[in-house]
Formats: sequence, C-alpha cells, structure tokens
Amino acid sequence: MTIYRRPDPIPIKKDKGKASLGVAPIRGRRDLYEEAAFSIFQTIWSGQLDDVGLLPGENELVSELGVSRTVVREATKYLASKGILETRRRLGTQVLPRDRWNLIDADLIEWMFDLGPADQVNQELWDAFAAAQPEIAALAAQRRATLSTEATSLSSDAMDDKELIERFCHFHQRLTQATGNRFLSSLTHRCLEGMSRFASAEFAVRIRSMDRGIYPELSQAVAEGKGAPAKSKMQSAMASTGKTDSAKALG
Repeated sequence: MTIYRRPDPIPIKKDKGKASLGVAPIRGRRDLYEEAAFSIFQTIWSGQLDDVGLLPGENELVSELGVSRTVVREATKYLASKGILETRRRLGTQVLPRDRWNLIDADLIEWMFDLGPADQVNQELWDAFAAAQPEIAALAAQRRATLSTEATSLSSDAMDDKELIERFCHFHQRLTQATGNRFLSSLTHRCLEGMSRFASAEFAVRIRSMDRGIYPELSQAVAEGKGAPAKSKMQSAMASTGKTDSAKALG
C-alpha cells in the first residue's frame, strides 16, 4: 500500500478551523505510518494549521492520506511521542505549542531540513551546540578528562572535509561524554549529527574558519581540572567562527 499523492495541495478548510493534508515525498522513510506522520507534520510546519489547532478527524485523514485507519492512528501516536500532537478525549487531536516539541529528535531534525528554511535550521543547531560547549568543557574539567590526542589531530589542516567533520564530532562527543551528563550528550550528538548529515558543506566551512589552535590548550586545561580556563578557551573557540551561507560553502 502506498500513500495517495494528490497533484496539488489540498486547500485549507478555514470554515472548520482545520487544515487538510497534502502528501509530500520524504527522504528515507521506512514505514507507511512514518510517511503519513511526515505529511501531517508538513501541514503543521508550513503554517497551514494554527498552533494549538485541531487536526482533521480520523475519517478525513484516512480519506485524504489514502491509508488505513490503523496507519493514521500509528502516525498520530508517532507524532505524539515527539511532543507535537496530543489526543484528547471529546476534543480530538490537538497540535501542541512548539516549545513543547522534542526538537532534539533525529526525525524532526531531518524533517526540518527537508521542509526548510535549511539555513535557519542549520544556524539554530549550531547556536544550541555552541552555547552548551563552554559549560560542557567546565564540567569535563571536573573529571580531568584526557583528550590531548583528539585535540592535536583536530588542529591539523591536512585533511579533507569528511575527516575534518569526523574529528570535530569525535572530540566534542568525547568531551561531552566525559561530563557524565546524558542530556548534554544527547544534545551534542543530535546537533552534530544534524549538521554533518544535512549541511556538511556549510559545517566544514564553519569548522575551517575556527581557530582550532585553541583545542590543545583547551584539552590541557580540561586534563588539569581547570574549569574556568577550560570554559574560557571553549568560549574563544566557539566565538572564532560565525554564520556561513550555502553559496560560500559550496562555491
């Protein structure tokens, strides 16, 4: 069974206060309910449905998506698990405010890059990552983590973009793991994964623009348990790069 794809977007039925769904292709989905979930998310993300609005009823979703009732239920449960929807008895399925969405979720990051604007998603991921790293460095210093080898290899320019990204991600993942904080580890991993998978050219340009010579000094401060210097070094490293744009990265 496949999802029925209409040739044109279905117009919003504003008189009911609900949005109708169009179905768009999605990269690498494995199951039918995931495609249905993406289609629902697309409608929400595009602004066709106001925040805290109601989805069409189950029968309408079945008709518009061209899937079974079971698929619709699985799709809404899938989105509910990500903090996007909530099914309320007698009220229907409601879209939750965006500050309740689990944005550090692999699927949502992929979907947001697909639906765009990708430059904004990429920048927001970097901002979240960069804001957390100074505190992560200070916490890792409390445990005197040893990262000298990773820091030295990262400071070299003799590598292609793929290797540069791999070394950068490896260093920061190791550093975050050293804090013992699982929430910070998840944040770091998802931000790095999103940027490296969906904006790798821009990500490589950003890393190359950094003063990576700071990393050996940063690693030494962490190993010596000097939290304040480690935090300061990381702040300098994160501040040594700025925004990138796709044209510059690909040009």
